[in-house]
Amino acid sequence: MLKIKSLSLKISCVALALWSANVLADDVVNSGNIITIDQGRTQAAKIAIGNFTYGPGVNLTQRLENIIGDDLKNSGIFAPIYANQFPQSLSSQLNPEVWFRAGVFYLVTGQVTAVNASQLRLDYNLYDMSGAICPVGQACISRTVTLNQNQNRALAHTAANDVYQAILKQPGDFLTKIAFVQQPIAGVSQYNLYIADYDGANAEKIYTSDRPILSPSWSPDNNRVAFVSYSIFNSRVMQYDLGSRALTTLVNKQGNSTSPAYSPDGQYLAYTYGVNGSSDLYLRNIANGTERNLTNGSGRSAEPSWYGNSIIFTSDRSGTPAIYQLDPNSGRATRISRTSGQTTDAEISYPMQTMVMINRDRLTTQNLSNNQISQITNTFLDESPSLSPSGRMVIYASTQGNNKVLNLVSIDGFYRVQLPVLSGSVSYPSWSNQVEGKSTPNMSIPAAN
Repeated sequence: MLKIKSLSLKISCVALALWSANVLADDVVNSGNIITIDQGRTQAAKIAIGNFTYGPGVNLTQRLENIIGDDLKNSGIFAPIYANQFPQSLSSQLNPEVWFRAGVFYLVTGQVTAVNASQLRLDYNLYDMSGAICPVGQACISRTVTLNQNQNRALAHTAANDVYQAILKQPGDFLTKIAFVQQPIAGVSQYNLYIADYDGANAEKIYTSDRPILSPSWSPDNNRVAFVSYSIFNSRVMQYDLGSRALTTLVNKQGNSTSPAYSPDGQYLAYTYGVNGSSDLYLRNIANGTERNLTNGSGRSAEPSWYGNSIIFTSDRSGTPAIYQLDPNSGRATRISRTSGQTTDAEISYPMQTMVMINRDRLTTQNLSNNQISQITNTFLDESPSLSPSGRMVIYASTQGNNKVLNLVSIDGFYRVQLPVLSGSVSYPSWSNQVEGKSTPNMSIPAAN
């Protein structure tokens, strides 16, 4: 049990320090109406992660406190520090004021024990050194999680989610999943569809083909993954059920059917259908197979994603590809992207009121409140951005040498990491939902001039 000195601190700047994204001047280059962000420095909140204790019979390849620290760092909000950086040893009586003066607001401790040959238990605590969320020096959360030995990473992700939610009062993304495609290269003869933890760990192959696989998309309940599978004559939209492991065909007609996107209630599928050089958006009832054309030949339309009950999509109806918002009931489409140059592949973070998209081959955001455009990456040939359920992180693919790699970046662009997924070339990432899915209110976005 930690010994913490009783102390009353009155601190008014903690919330500001957590939420502000004050960036050093040389981190941001303002070029016209576009802000370019170079990752690496931000005033993230310091959180101390203590060395966990491990009981007899616990043999792990990676320490759980390191996974928790990586989770919190990936959010872009926290800057974990470890024992060799602590202002005091945990074996002494802790003075919260010393920690706060060192800029450390929170402390996480834990111990791991073997319940039996097949189960592990993690006991963990979050202490507040600032008084922001609970009395200074007290444990804001003190919890126990027990899982099977082979779920040891889930123990860490659970603790990270609890810490994140206790501090920010919002759910974390650390127990979510991603889907992605591995493409053929030397040593890989086929296209493979995988699902994995959000950070790329525990990858599991769920489908393989000699022909291209594209655009996986999660159902709102995370029980199904829709994706595009090419045959000799066309491309089909397939669906894989993660529970039954059943594979079904949702769309199979002459031409190319691509970019599936489940509606927030899971009953409909928006997708792109192209033939003879043209493409439109279609909406299909999954249960009975009926469908209708949503765009009816107004330029080439593609890449639908849902924003509440409306659809965000790419269209070249005005010449250069741009982002539009479509009301599926009226068929009315309005341009919402304020970028110049080719803009594609958009999703909207409702919590952050921010649209992510690819503009001139770079991952770019548009603040929907003030229309500020920010280029948030410096990687090469970015593609296929997918938002986390919280809307605070983005996973996307980029080109590195002869291969494609997956990257995770905070939506403000101030923290980016390349995910250590499978070797070779990987692309088309798709982030799963929280249990309640990504359903959002039906929001109308001001039209671009």
